[in-house]
Amino acid sequence: MDPRALNVLLVIADPQDEADIRQKLGGARSTLFAVHAVPSLAQAFKLIAEQPLDVFLIDLAVPDSDGISGLQRLIAAAHYAPVIIITSIYDESQALEVVRAGADDYVVKSRMNAAAFERVLSYAIERHGVRRQTDLQLAVSRVLAESQNLPEACDGILRVLCESLKFDLGEIWRIDNSANLMFHARSWCVPSRRHLQFQALSHISHFRCGEGLPGRVWQTRLPQWIDDVTESDYFTRIPAATAAGINQVANIRVTRRHNAIKWSVNLFKRLQCLKLFDIGLAGVDDRLVCVVGTHCVVDILLGDSVGFQ
Repeated sequence: MDPRALNVLLVIADPQDEADIRQKLGGARSTLFAVHAVPSLAQAFKLIAEQPLDVFLIDLAVPDSDGISGLQRLIAAAHYAPVIIITSIYDESQALEVVRAGADDYVVKSRMNAAAFERVLSYAIERHGVRRQTDLQLAVSRVLAESQNLPEACDGILRVLCESLKFDLGEIWRIDNSANLMFHARSWCVPSRRHLQFQALSHISHFRCGEGLPGRVWQTRLPQWIDDVTESDYFTRIPAATAAGINQVANIRVTRRHNAIKWSVNLFKRLQCLKLFDIGLAGVDDRLVCVVGTHCVVDILLGDSVGFQ
């Protein structure tokens, strides 16, 4: 598992049950859990909008649970993380109903010790990550099948990446070997005047090897992660990014054979999560980004899977 603490949202109304679960999660041997507890779904929705979370433990006995309907609304809001239902008494029909509604697991509180909680939460996070990876690959494949040309496909890929990984703006940069420069190729952003202004600056920008974020990836041949662009010693568009409300950046490198870099993909997001948890690109599965970079984006940008020239 991740070396950082995994953020658990515990939705439970009974203080004694909350204390018991906190104690058990605190006793996990291999995983560090940071527990954030709220007594209602209303407060859970508020926290989901404010904080990056890795897994949800939900007691449907909270006063405003609204049964399956409330669970489905919460799953929709927290689609990036697994939801596990905790209950006092096992009910076979309820267990089937919540799993069919989208919950990842259903457990009885009294039957869970520290090791069991650690195993259930860790496995749920891993399974959920695999499903997200598969869903994203299917979405990329759909874009490939429906696109008529390379620009249209690139725009679709950026949209899928940003929407799936909760980024606000995506860029593709290409290397022009004859000029020995990296130029902006395509971009997509969540509609916003500030984002469009940042996008306009990217359109007229270019980078030498080692210069700026695209140039650094070109030089190092490694993906880059910037938690705060204002503290980066190589990100060159700080004023424009700050004006656009953008603070975090992930970069995917796309290579040809023999590790020769051909393209670079930048993904930008707002600062909101970093203010609360200093854990890097909060809420983003870096393995998911890497898989997309090595399997999906490579095909589209190199034109190997759809015949774009």
